[in-house]
Amino acid sequence: MIPINKDIALLVLDLDQTVRGNMVSNRRPPNDVGEQFIYPGIAEHLADYARHGTVVRFATNQGGIGAGFFTKEACERVLAETIQLLNEQSSGADHFHPDDIEYCPSTDKRHPDRKPNPGMLLKWMELEGLSTYDHHCVYVGDRHSDRLAAEAAGFEFKWAWDFHPGVPVRPEATR
Repeated sequence: MIPINKDIALLVLDLDQTVRGNMVSNRRPPNDVGEQFIYPGIAEHLADYARHGTVVRFATNQGGIGAGFFTKEACERVLAETIQLLNEQSSGADHFHPDDIEYCPSTDKRHPDRKPNPGMLLKWMELEGLSTYDHHCVYVGDRHSDRLAAEAAGFEFKWAWDFHPGVPVRPEATR
């Protein structure tokens, strides 16, 4: 078992290359049901946080919708499968739900929810009634835009591979 930080009130994670990978292409997010896999051990790791009272949520750019690679409905089917896989791989517990995912379908870098903008993280704080002044909030991601979003929202940032050893280090990411 990987130790957890029991002081974290809100733990938000990116999905692509942080929680899940793509079996078809490791260079793009999954665009269809059956293309994804959850990184080994991460579902149980997140379930441990949930069992200890940490609110676990997800925030992900899904610009493939805005770019026309897939529809909102197809995206939501893939996201529902992500939740199903997380629950199956966390001792069959029902810790995760489709409404635990906030996503931005826009390709417009000025959109307030598109990372590196902090909109999705700020929404989670508001919905959970939390403040970074009073609560330890952490965002886990694999890209520089994730780090910038975390900083803009006042969250602590962790690289995905530092948070969980089952996530491969991405050579193009900088520390």
